[in-house]
Amino acid sequence: KKKKKKKIGKAFEDDGGLVVLEEHHKGGGSVPSHEVQIIRMEHIDKKKKYINKVLGKRGSSIVCDDSIGEDSTSGQNVINFRRCRISHLCVESVLPPQETKLRDERMEYEHSRFLFFHGDRTIAVNTPENRVEPALVSLTSAFDHNAHYFNYEDVIADKFDFNLKNISVIHTPSLLLRRFKPDNIMHVVHDDLFPIYSTLTEIAEGDNWKDFQLVFSDPFSTSLKTQSLFSYLSHHDPFFLKAHFQQYPNDLVCFDSIHVGVSKRSVWYDYGFFQPQGPLIQQRVTSRHVNMFSDVIRQAISHKETIVLGEPSRIVVGIHDDVSPIVILSRSRNRFILNELELKRKLRQEFSCEVVVVQMETHTFDEQVRILSKAKGVVGMHGSILIMAIFLPKDAFIIELFPYAVPPENYTPYKKMAEVKGLHYRSWVNTVEARTVTHEDWDPTLGGIKHLSPSEQQKIREAPSVPIHKCCLNPVWLFRIYQDTVVDTNDIVKLVQSATTNREAITQSSMAYALVPSKVNNVRCEKKTILVEGISTKVIVVSWESGYNWKHVTIDHVEVWVEEVMRVFKTLDNFVVISDESVVRLDKKSLWVRAMGSGGKTTLLAETFSPGAFFAMPSNSCN
Repeated sequence: KKKKKKKIGKAFEDDGGLVVLEEHHKGGGSVPSHEVQIIRMEHIDKKKKYINKVLGKRGSSIVCDDSIGEDSTSGQNVINFRRCRISHLCVESVLPPQETKLRDERMEYEHSRFLFFHGDRTIAVNTPENRVEPALVSLTSAFDHNAHYFNYEDVIADKFDFNLKNISVIHTPSLLLRRFKPDNIMHVVHDDLFPIYSTLTEIAEGDNWKDFQLVFSDPFSTSLKTQSLFSYLSHHDPFFLKAHFQQYPNDLVCFDSIHVGVSKRSVWYDYGFFQPQGPLIQQRVTSRHVNMFSDVIRQAISHKETIVLGEPSRIVVGIHDDVSPIVILSRSRNRFILNELELKRKLRQEFSCEVVVVQMETHTFDEQVRILSKAKGVVGMHGSILIMAIFLPKDAFIIELFPYAVPPENYTPYKKMAEVKGLHYRSWVNTVEARTVTHEDWDPTLGGIKHLSPSEQQKIREAPSVPIHKCCLNPVWLFRIYQDTVVDTNDIVKLVQSATTNREAITQSSMAYALVPSKVNNVRCEKKTILVEGISTKVIVVSWESGYNWKHVTIDHVEVWVEEVMRVFKTLDNFVVISDESVVRLDKKSLWVRAMGSGGKTTLLAETFSPGAFFAMPSNSCN
């Protein structure tokens, strides 16, 4: 029998007789949608009931995904792909409340410790034997980044000191992760938003993936502008552990159910921490996946009011309007296009369309998405804002500009994005040193070289090209990438013309999985004597009928395996003629036939042929 819930102001009594206090907590969110619902327990009797009933008797449990598949053989660390679901995982601040000053300092890089309570009903399924070398899972989409590894401490509830702790419980199913670099829009989209969307849609049941609570354990600020973007992927405000423990330093936060580990199937680029940067070799993302993500973001902001594109046109454009501008993605702090106005006039004159200049500082994320969703294409200097081209419509173009001595072939995140999404990509690099402006007096992280010796400075100035390098502080790279450039507007016009008229056929991979051909039907085997170049020759003819789904799948070829001699014969027909004497003279032949699709293979269909069996199965006889 269900007990009636007895409401007492802000308290209620549940079926377990546990009286708790309800509190709606924003968790550091800047633009709340649905505030984080936390149930906080401060009274000692209430804590004891929860500790004994949940953490002590039931305990924490963990189930990890062991279906890693091809990724486990790709040479990548398994923790890059492992994901786990943990029930009753708890987290506490790493320092006692009284150490306020030290706690505030350490908050910048370490603020919490995760606790796994072993109880009478604890289970652990598919967990590694050694989960500390290097860790259990990764909480970010970046490969092998040890700053974002996750693990927990094993504790026994009966031996844990709860006296100084208040307990907060989150009942909402949650996903634990860490932002990679939330002050950079490229990393926010490529490393946070897209992977979070991918993870949620993989772990959720049906279309309820937005019901998950996003829980962030990173040390970054909780007041960044990009913080509000996570509301597009969840019905709840993001919950930041750092902000919570700054407000409630003596809390123990427990989650009824929380997933750990972030999908990496949506990322396409390696930033070069261990080898020079470039597209991921084992890249799995597809155009379908990219378009599903961009559509989700568009739909989340489609209700916004129409926006004004800017001076001097003052054309009002909304997401459903027919205006299709060319967009110049502009930078306002460094790496300038020094003749940007000239470029804008030139493009407008040559293509008789609106040309809109978009900057991160002058246009909100929503406005950029609205504009780019209807644009013909974008022109912009290499940099993070080019990631916004992910919201371009099909068949749009990207013209990526590079400063002097920066080879485009070595820096290709946006070229790869264009390839995956199905956009027409062109690049331009300044080849005239006189058309560039360097900044030798700037900070070294922004290309300054005055901190170096005179000989090192001269060597950097004379380098004909940025050498291949690892991320992220190569002085030649920084010196050149932060240059300002006078672009050749005639060159840019030609590239736009090429991208809009001489369009190459774009091959897109719409699925990250293979369609598997069905088994072949009605395998038959016949012994025959035929003339081969005028000579009578004994052969074996193996034939079959097409499989059930062959009209729906691209068949690359069919293989016939002869088990006794370990020979394989391939054909594009529905038969194969075998004249090899080592096969023909066999009294018993075990033949295996399978179709090979463009991306997968069937389960083998075995047919065993012997003299007696041939007569017993006339349709399969070799006589």
